[in-house]
Amino acid sequence: MLKIVGSPAGNAINRDLEDIMNSLVKENGDYIISFKSSDYSAKKGGYRPVEVMIRDSQVIYVTDFTYVGSGPFAELVKGMDWDFAAGECGQTGMYFGLEEAAELWRLYQSNFVDYFKAGKFDDVTVNLL
Repeated sequence: MLKIVGSPAGNAINRDLEDIMNSLVKENGDYIISFKSSDYSAKKGGYRPVEVMIRDSQVIYVTDFTYVGSGPFAELVKGMDWDFAAGECGQTGMYFGLEEAAELWRLYQSNFVDYFKAGKFDDVTVNLL
């Protein structure tokens, strides 16, 4: 059973997201899972890359990356960042407590699961640390 490290009750992992992660990580260990869409770019937008760290069946962080800037100066940076180990959530550089982000976390999980099931992430890698 996958859990979120040190999570308040409002930040539980939804069952569908847990099923996705369990299908990718078969045993205990430290993993970084990357979800990417080859269509995503600073110019066109699209489905943003996501990185998840799992340590011994606990979600440590979920980071959603986005482009900031325009043209040749656009950089891929953290857009949304749930750092469960640190007890905070960040949105493009502004951080606040996980309790304040509980509803956003539920919505984010639901959207991510929908995108995953629709095949929007065509490059999924699992790296054992």
